Amino acid sequence: YMKGLIPKEKQLYMPYSKRTVSMVYFDASEVFASLLSCPTLNKDELYMFHDKQDPFAKPCVASDLGDINTGRCYHKTYDALVKRKGVDMILPSILAMDKTQVDTYGRLQMEPITISHGLLKHSARSKPSAMRILGYINHSAAHKPPPVASKKWDCDNLPKGTVIAPAPLKPLSDVSWPTYLLNEMHIQIKFILEESGFTRLQEKGFYWKLQYAGKTFPVVMHPYIPFIIGDTEGHDRLCGHNTARFKTVKQLCRACECPTL
Repeated sequence: YMKGLIPKEKQLYMPYSKRTVSMVYFDASEVFASLLSCPTLNKDELYMFHDKQDPFAKPCVASDLGDINTGRCYHKTYDALVKRKGVDMILPSILAMDKTQVDTYGRLQMEPITISHGLLKHSARSKPSAMRILGYINHSAAHKPPPVASKKWDCDNLPKGTVIAPAPLKPLSDVSWPTYLLNEMHIQIKFILEESGFTRLQEKGFYWKLQYAGKTFPVVMHPYIPFIIGDTEGHDRLCGHNTARFKTVKQLCRACECPTL
């Protein structure tokens, strides 16, 4: 039953760098099905349901933080999405993004968007077997294009099936080139979430038969993203922060206030 996890590929035309990148992504429905039906993960002792017999029981508010279901964000999301008792169930979808170098000189880079679900305890969902890849951000070279008047960058002659991404930013004189490239990274993230079907599942939910406590529970899962795991550089790019690390910047990261001298 692995055919659904065969990667898909589409060509995406980037509006600022005037280039076409190859986007590789997976079917979000098949990814969730793989996670929720995996025999090594689908065990009662690995789930963090509050009631050992009733998976629909609302988690208690803990005085101390233990796992993601003891935080205020989890409880607010539960109240917002669980409308039908015994039917609706929230499915925390924890994303992770971490760019890595494929070659020695750093010219080839790979940045997968991985996903794990938060019905599992941290000890279980942090294992590689509890993670799946949703798509890859393409980091091919993006040089500053020539003037718009150049016919070399005309997008009218693109291969059939190429998706032309809309430009979220209009050309402005005070916007730097790295800012445009940062927007293109977010364009790719949006493309992966939409083309994989994750956005649709998040809006409408999906049906699933949950195996728990020796019973089968028909449920409607409601995926949501509580947080995205990553390093400082990746989080800065996600939040639109400056990623410069040279001596003239005021802060080296969003948390450090030490002068760069």
